[in-house]
Amino acid sequence: MRNTRTITIPSILLLALCACRAPDAAEEAGSIPRPPVAKVVPERLETHGDVRVDDYHWLRQREDPEVIAYLEAENAYTRALMAPTV
Repeated sequence: MRNTRTITIPSILLLALCACRAPDAAEEAGSIPRPPVAKVVPERLETHGDVRVDDYHWLRQREDPEVIAYLEAENAYTRALMAPTV
């Protein structure tokens, strides 16, 4: 029976090396846009005596120009990141 430790350790080292890759030219040039950051607006919600706070409840207001602008920024970010795959 083969020792699983001899298989596991090299696998972990290989994964660690892959995770520590150097940034590519696009990342170094700063051409990758930063993702939009949604503002945090705590909203206290209570249902059946259970209380929770939803920091992004404001995003449910579909007609709000601020929500639309944020979603358009997310879409633009996604298009920019996925452009090389098209």
